[in-house]
Amino acid sequence: MLLLSRATWLLTGGVWAARSVIAPFNPDYWDPMTALDWSSVWLFSAALLLLAPSVLLLGRLAEAQRVMIAASVCAGGALIAGLANAMEDGLGVSGLGIVYVLGFLVACFALLPLAVTFRSRGMSRLARLSVALFF
Repeated sequence: MLLLSRATWLLTGGVWAARSVIAPFNPDYWDPMTALDWSSVWLFSAALLLLAPSVLLLGRLAEAQRVMIAASVCAGGALIAGLANAMEDGLGVSGLGIVYVLGFLVACFALLPLAVTFRSRGMSRLARLSVALFF
């Protein structure tokens, strides 16, 4: 299980890093035309979708129900945001912007209680990671 967790975290970090490399080139997310635009849309959607299992796997490290609840809320928001972004910007399904925004906000703000629950379990490194992901 630890090998699978590490592979998931490495893949998630790699996708976020690849998306960050593209960001300075100002890709057009709302009306993608070029390969760079499309890559950015799909990498961002994939990064959000991969955030869900990554956060759940982090939550399992604490072996506490409160941590898993906070991790599940964050993962659910990331999953909703990733799917909504893929459908709206990647597949052209209009009207899912509000779903994306709500999912993204839930995922982001759930990182704060996750940090608090990690800290209460004495896992300060994971608490700091959760706060860093929030920012």
